[in-house]
Amino acid sequence: GDYANSAEDVSLTTEWKEFTLEQTTTGFGDDNSRVLFDMGGAQGGQVWIDDVSVVAKSADPVDPEAGDIGTGDNNVLDAGEVINFNSTLADIYTLEDFGDNHVSSLVADPTDATNTVVQVIKGSGQTWAGITITSATVVYPLTATDTVMTVRVWSPEAGVTVRLKLEESGDPTHTVETDAVTTVAQEWETLTFDFSNPATNDGNPTNPLNPDYVFDKLSIFLNFGTAGSGETYYFDDVTFVGAADPVDPVAGSELVVNGDFKDGAASWVGADGAITAYFALVDTTSTNVWEKNLSQVMTLVADSAYTVKFKAKSSIERTMLAGLGLNSGDYANVAEEVSLTTEWTEFTLEQTTTGFGDDNSRILFDMGGAQGGQVWIDDVSVVTADGTELVSNGDFQNGSTGWTNDSITSYFALVDTSSANVWEKNLSQIMTLVPDTDYTITFMAKSSIERTIVAGVGLNSGDYANSAEDVSLTTEWKEFTLEQTTTGFGDDNSRVLFDMGGAQGGQVWIDDVSVK
Repeated sequence: GDYANSAEDVSLTTEWKEFTLEQTTTGFGDDNSRVLFDMGGAQGGQVWIDDVSVVAKSADPVDPEAGDIGTGDNNVLDAGEVINFNSTLADIYTLEDFGDNHVSSLVADPTDATNTVVQVIKGSGQTWAGITITSATVVYPLTATDTVMTVRVWSPEAGVTVRLKLEESGDPTHTVETDAVTTVAQEWETLTFDFSNPATNDGNPTNPLNPDYVFDKLSIFLNFGTAGSGETYYFDDVTFVGAADPVDPVAGSELVVNGDFKDGAASWVGADGAITAYFALVDTTSTNVWEKNLSQVMTLVADSAYTVKFKAKSSIERTMLAGLGLNSGDYANVAEEVSLTTEWTEFTLEQTTTGFGDDNSRILFDMGGAQGGQVWIDDVSVVTADGTELVSNGDFQNGSTGWTNDSITSYFALVDTSSANVWEKNLSQIMTLVPDTDYTITFMAKSSIERTIVAGVGLNSGDYANSAEDVSLTTEWKEFTLEQTTTGFGDDNSRVLFDMGGAQGGQVWIDDVSVK
């Protein structure tokens, strides 16, 4: 059209500056309108823009009792509206803790000091300890189809269950609650809560969604079902989304993150403490011994004593160099030959950095040359005389993080699989699955005995609908390919799952998981 607008000139300097423009759309406005910044012409120079906001002004003053807390000019949190915690109005957020040793407060966002969030310290109280966010101030308009809310959450660990509960403030029997699970550690992520999939308590269903209820009380439970240990969580941006709208994945796209476990337990639920990882170099043949190397940079103090420990083995009987040294210059070092066999052996070397040491020093393993064979290394440690550990990720549980060589072998390995129910020993990863869609699941697996496990895709809440099937494991690694269809189920709180509990026993190993 005529591109009618109310844009105006603003003068920029070389310093960041906040601008506030009060503008009226006199005579124009439709659903193909825009906020615009025109910065062309002959002036030149670079232009930086950040933190853009356009907010409609209410015609009338907002009643604090009704609650201007992201709900516009009324107290209903409509689709797309967000409750954050930056408002200065009094008595808006209940922030009422329940359960012992559960303390919440408004604090600065640990990643953005200009933003206010809720901090929760969960102590050793009840497993159901939580916090009521609002009560009788906001209406959450759930319907039979508008069932989705999101909350931004910062958790110290992945795999933490977060429960969101709605109820009528005047009738505690009128409730609905649902779960989501964190997938990252020590980062913000947006969790999706679909109240059409109510949570369960010890396998027993909670109340189904009744859209006739007027939900005006909201509570959140961080690490639901687990007693706290003083750990800290944060949450922000409570958003009413409305209707669930799963995004169809691109055909053939990979849905699994860290399927080879090279990043340890990251993105997996049930993998903590069950990852086997070690350095494994297949091809060690080279012209010079130092051309095949594993090392980690650290600070070493000259003329100081250190204890170096590690486990190692080879596919043949051979030697390698191990020890401390510089990472530049003349590469001065006190590395010494150690003799490897085909069995894991623990080595302890007492070494002194005579005449060298700085903040670009290293622990080193040189394994090249003409000897050949494969070399495996694990559980690396360098300890100072006062007991300070200098090696990070010495057990390779975080893949190659901190190391100069990424030849890491890593896989899921559960030693104790015995339980009352098959699902009590589980490995799973949250993902979006679309209903009535075909998926290909591939993975490698073996066991210490001949036994079966249950593998496939399914929901992560509600009735836990799934298309999982039995697969038979042997004592040798085997690749499995399952073709499964999500008939009648699928949302953004779905999962790939491996259930391996029950009475069969034995150890179970899983690797190279893929869902496409």
